[in-house]
Amino acid sequence: MPGQPTFEELRAMVDAAKSPPESTPARPVPRLLTLVAVATSLSVSPHTVRSWVRKGRLKPTRICRRLLFDPAEVARFVSEAK
Repeated sequence: MPGQPTFEELRAMVDAAKSPPESTPARPVPRLLTLVAVATSLSVSPHTVRSWVRKGRLKPTRICRRLLFDPAEVARFVSEAK
């Protein structure tokens, strides 16, 4: 029928859809730390970490209701606290 792609054209479209786009480089997903992990590594309670977040001293990444922290943000916080 006119206007409909052939089997070979359909196969080429499916193969193109399966392969990742060449123009977009894959970026690694950053590992985020949990509130408890940050509290443990800084030897403080989770309540103290939440207090720092409320005061704006430590900036979390919120996913749903969880507070997660980028290790670079925790390092910034520690370096400013010294």
